Amino acid sequence: MENKIIDVCYISGSREVEVTFTNGARLACPVDALEMLTWTGSEFVSAPRPTDEQLSSVRVWAGGYAIDFPEINQNFDIDELVALLPIDRKLAGVTS
Repeated sequence: MENKIIDVCYISGSREVEVTFTNGARLACPVDALEMLTWTGSEFVSAPRPTDEQLSSVRVWAGGYAIDFPEINQNFDIDELVALLPIDRKLAGVTS
């Protein structure tokens, strides 16, 4: 069975998103470590730091392969989230 994201929530006290996978594993990711970009019409630039309110609307996206922050037009797939882990190895069954 392929492992997908089944739930995500934003934790304002630590500015983290907690992702839950179909196998029960959970991953907490610091939001400020995610590369958030915005298109100016000619180039991508760093997006302004989002507020807790903007981040609280995070949802599972792309059939469980990503998370989406609709208030700020940002989304991140499983590989981008796992890349934030401070280890140099693949996690069995967690990557897409």
